[in-house]
Amino acid sequence: SGAAWVTTATHRVLQREEEDDYQSSYKLFSSTIQDALVAQYDSLQLAMQSCATAISGAKRAQKATFPFVMVPDFEVLAQSVKKQASGAVELLLYSPFVQPYQVNAWTAFSVQTAP
Repeated sequence: SGAAWVTTATHRVLQREEEDDYQSSYKLFSSTIQDALVAQYDSLQLAMQSCATAISGAKRAQKATFPFVMVPDFEVLAQSVKKQASGAVELLLYSPFVQPYQVNAWTAFSVQTAP
């Protein structure tokens, strides 16, 4: 019958169109997520680079060696890094690696330079 054929054909066309719309939406959504992740990664990388530059600058200014470097106004630096990282940084710590033979000197240094 003609009505059954028209109904079946219409159903198939609509089904194909729905599948095409789904595929297009999926590709667009995936692309948007990828773009957002790349942008956030780039922001995070730049923020960490500026943080490393600030810490290295403090080292040079103090003519110090790691781990005996005090980062002045670290809270200001951390706030700037958080803003620059566009929400990718929730918490920023400066925690230099102290060798076992440096523990006594580090303890004295940290007490002396504590704000």
